[in-house]
Order: sequence, then structure tokens, then C-alpha cells
Amino acid sequence: MASTPTPVAPIPLIDWTVLGQVLAVSLALGIGLVAVFSLGLTALSFARNESASPLSRTLGRLGVAVTALGVATVLAWGFYIITQKG
Repeated sequence: MASTPTPVAPIPLIDWTVLGQVLAVSLALGIGLVAVFSLGLTALSFARNESASPLSRTLGRLGVAVTALGVATVLAWGFYIITQKG
């Protein structure tokens, strides 16, 4: 007697779970990067305010430096990931 073959499920063309994870990470990083950049602009306004106290101006400059470094780091990381071969 010949047994009937069991049907094999086709391999999906798109892995929707992974695509959803990529979308979530992209949205989080995109929104986060804009938020950090906005904080940097706010800190820049404090740093340039001549009527503010010296402490406020110094903290503003520190905020600009930290946020600029954060944005540059995320951009460099993105370029690194895009150019990876493997």
C-alpha cells in the first residue's frame, strides 16, 4: 500500500515577525533621534541666552555637546550597519 504524502507547508516569502521588529526599532530610533536633536536645540537656546546665569549657559553648552555627540553616534552606527558586508 502506498501512503499518501503529508502536505508540506510552504516557506513564507516574508518573515512578518522580523519585519515588525525592524519597523519597531526604526520608529523608536527615528523618534528618539528627533527628540534628542530637539533637546540639543533647546540647550543651544539656553547656551546663547546672554541674560541667563553663567551656570545656565554652561549647562546649555554641556547639553549641546552631549546631544550632538549622541546624534553623531547614532548616525555613525547607522552608516556602519548599512555598510556591513556579511
